[in-house]
Amino acid sequence: MISKELEQYYENFYGLFATSGWKQLTDELTKQEDSLNQLRDVKDQRDLDFRQGQLFVISQLLALPKAIELSHNSNMEADGV
Repeated sequence: MISKELEQYYENFYGLFATSGWKQLTDELTKQEDSLNQLRDVKDQRDLDFRQGQLFVISQLLALPKAIELSHNSNMEADGV
């Protein structure tokens, strides 16, 4: 059985993902992602590197709900639930 602390960890994230604020944030991040993917706006290598870093962070945030779900499911399966 997973610990109460770990279960609370997952519940906190699920609660966060269910809020209108999370939806608003992901909508804004998706818009920024679309804008950053425009190669015609890249000025030089430094700008490209910076954009790649921004895109990496955005993709990590947008993938967080799925990552939490997979982690939770993996822990539940390990416990035989």
